[in-house]
Amino acid sequence: MDPIEALRSAIAKNKKLERKDGNVVIGMHVFPAKTITCMKKLQAYEKKESVKETSYYALDCIFYFWEVFSKDESLDHASYTLQCVDNGVDTVSFPQKDALLSYLKGKESSCIYFDTSAPFRYVKPQFEGATTASAASDGSAPAGTKTIQNYKRMRAILGNEKIYETRSKVIAVDGRSDFLEALDLIRHEEKSSHGGEDWKGRMNVNMNFNPEEGFLTQPLGRETKPAQEAIVLVAPAAGSNVITMYNVEEFISKGRYVPSEEIRKKNPQKPQDVIIEHSVEGKVIRFRFTDNPARFSVDDWHNVVCVMAGMQSWQFRGWRYNNPSVLFSKVLGVFIWFSEMAIPEIVKGYNVKTVYINRDIRNMDSVARVQFWDLVEKMIKTKKMDLLK
Repeated sequence: MDPIEALRSAIAKNKKLERKDGNVVIGMHVFPAKTITCMKKLQAYEKKESVKETSYYALDCIFYFWEVFSKDESLDHASYTLQCVDNGVDTVSFPQKDALLSYLKGKESSCIYFDTSAPFRYVKPQFEGATTASAASDGSAPAGTKTIQNYKRMRAILGNEKIYETRSKVIAVDGRSDFLEALDLIRHEEKSSHGGEDWKGRMNVNMNFNPEEGFLTQPLGRETKPAQEAIVLVAPAAGSNVITMYNVEEFISKGRYVPSEEIRKKNPQKPQDVIIEHSVEGKVIRFRFTDNPARFSVDDWHNVVCVMAGMQSWQFRGWRYNNPSVLFSKVLGVFIWFSEMAIPEIVKGYNVKTVYINRDIRNMDSVARVQFWDLVEKMIKTKKMDLLK
């Protein structure tokens, strides 16, 4: 559970919020005050720094921000900064104020400063009731008494356990103590179990065949297993987008960026679909790229795992999910852009991951390609594992 999400939910439901004994109490959950959140500090966000805990705000900082501005939204930043110093918490930068406040109030579904891919983002909260459960059960028993009672209960549980095998007993085969001898016995058993088998018996077929006869790839009367349906990824329509249907195969399959205009001069015909094979969990999967999801059925949309966002406001017109907020809550959103250029304003409002391509350095293209596939695989493993079956 992300602490900022828990805080936003508690605010919407008017639940209990307080700082207590170095913790932040959010409803029935208790988080350590210095829990790292997914919100990047302004300097780290602008410089696109690598993932470090110091690049993110701690929970007590976000909590105190809400505590101050929920009472007086018009409070000047200088006064807020002084209060933060007095309370020993970091200050949320002034340019980030409106975006964070809108998210906590429920006006926006996300915040552009959130980095949901941070590896240390999620923490398992404690329940507030856990800290008072034992006190409620036995009144005001001293801490030492509770510790002794817990120890006695644990000892009683462990006393019922029975050890049937130990490491020494497993390795001691027929009185031998040498582990290598045990391995030799295992190898000998494997050879004896397979050595006497002949191919005729193992294959369960008659090996006496006529060389003049033809061969069937599949016995008659047996149904062939249908080919696995391709996983769908939606590419942006042509235009000023970095990746389109013209160059998506060069970049995604070969890890090489070639401008769409350059490919279109050689072959003006835009491909309707591009099929690319990629290995996921050791299994080769077919991925289908298209830029026309308006013709998709409900089953087609179930197979969609990623939409590559473009810069056109009309991109989602006619789609099953034409609202970007709804769309990117159901599928992975990826925006591929040049690292030397600022992200367009229209894309900043989308809940998408950004993959950067260097306009001039081609040997960095393979890095961007790996980043893209990492995002897609993570989406499949967390929300679309049924597509791998």
